Amino acid sequence: MIEICTRLGLALVLSLTLAVLLAWGWDSSDPLPIESDRMVEASGSQAPAQ
Repeated sequence: MIEICTRLGLALVLSLTLAVLLAWGWDSSDPLPIESDRMVEASGSQAPAQ
């Protein structure tokens, strides 16, 4: 009985660790949106009013 609980616990820990690592890798692979560059491009493309 102890062996079964040990194996189930180890499997649970390993699967949770794998899920956290996959989620962290997926999140860090997404490019971060940079709003400041878009604002500079938008304001720089407009001609100044005379």
